[in-house]
Amino acid sequence: MPCADGKAAVTSPKRYLVISDFNIEPFADYLRRGTNSSSCEVVVGPFGQVAPMLLEISAATSDRTYDAVMVWTQPEAVIPGYAALLRYEAVSESEIVSEVSQFAGLIVNAAQRSKHVFVASWSQPHFRRALGVCGMRPEGSVRMLMKMNLELCDFLSRQSNVYVFNSTSWVAPAGSKAYNAKLWYLAKTPFALEVFEAAAKDLRAAMEAIEGRGRKLIVVDLDDTLWGGIVGEVGWENLRIGGHDPIGEAFADFQKALKALSQTGIVLAIASKNDEAVALEAIDKHPEMVLRRSDFTAWRINWLDKAENIADIASSLNLDLSSIVYIDDSPAERSRVRAAHPAVAVPDWPADAFLYASYLTELSYFDKVAITTEDRQRTSMYLADVKRTETKHSFQSIEDWLQSLGMEVEIEQLSRANLGRPTQLFNNTNQMNPSTRRSWVEALRKWSITG
Repeated sequence: MPCADGKAAVTSPKRYLVISDFNIEPFADYLRRGTNSSSCEVVVGPFGQVAPMLLEISAATSDRTYDAVMVWTQPEAVIPGYAALLRYEAVSESEIVSEVSQFAGLIVNAAQRSKHVFVASWSQPHFRRALGVCGMRPEGSVRMLMKMNLELCDFLSRQSNVYVFNSTSWVAPAGSKAYNAKLWYLAKTPFALEVFEAAAKDLRAAMEAIEGRGRKLIVVDLDDTLWGGIVGEVGWENLRIGGHDPIGEAFADFQKALKALSQTGIVLAIASKNDEAVALEAIDKHPEMVLRRSDFTAWRINWLDKAENIADIASSLNLDLSSIVYIDDSPAERSRVRAAHPAVAVPDWPADAFLYASYLTELSYFDKVAITTEDRQRTSMYLADVKRTETKHSFQSIEDWLQSLGMEVEIEQLSRANLGRPTQLFNNTNQMNPSTRRSWVEALRKWSITG
């Protein structure tokens, strides 16, 4: 069946192995679903055979290879001490932590013979109140589960190709319907379908991030998107942004959310039907403006077709259209861009400005497995590149232009400390990778001299 891995250009099918102590077929079904021409195979491990399956992967004789292994367990099923704690038996914290380490060790060993391993953090049903406030005391099961998840994350961080999902982000939106006791007794399925759907979506987004196929650029509209009001009509002084105004505060928080994403390597640009001088004056002068001109790598503020402007921005930044997310409050403009550029992600933006910031942070287009120093400097790097390109026309030869840039190249050995950026570059350089196979951190580590 088709699988939503993001781009039809990837022709080799994905192979997933899903390991769980409950009936996880609904998750596997959602993982198989998609709308592009890529295909995937999802193998579901035997019910309740988590440890044996991890040991099989770790075994030297195992010849099965998977693009990703997903491990999703219930804490009481794999940590005996925690199960005893739920029965209100006396169990020491050190005993439970030791069991968590043993379980995490199985995952780490399996990851050494896998490309990528994903692990769902542990959660509990809302109806398991753990005697109220008693649950947060040192001997309480709620506090212990928090401790177990922290121990699990810390232990698994030793293996760079293991990634932990926050399962609460799948469970919380479903509220009291997230866990279904009736389904558990009838089919050994503890979660509602929407929980499995959210988990599959996150796994696909994580694979896109690992393979360098995440979105890199947000192109945003201005009037009633970045701020409240039409600047050409009300003037920059009267825009609704910040201040003692609920709507203004919502727009300011939306800008803060955009700026936060820019710290992760996402770059920002503007496509707006406006007078450029008037719009830039608002960005430069309004005291409550969070985003300033230096936060944007490019802008096309004119009365031309926004689809053309977006294509022009992509060309100027040397980015593919498939790396762009376009945000606009106008349904008509969104429809136009979707029709002109199917590769551009155009989310259905909410009509209520109060929801802008939360809607942005909920999108999975920008998922990453790590944030590098280069990511934090991405905007300034693009701006510097644009400036260099603009100066190119003033030189008679490429050699003179390159000489004027005064560039210096530093060479250092590949090591564990600097693996993040090389991995990104390997996975982003598709022109030199006709096989469509992607590199991952552990493979680069093995190649490194000082690894």
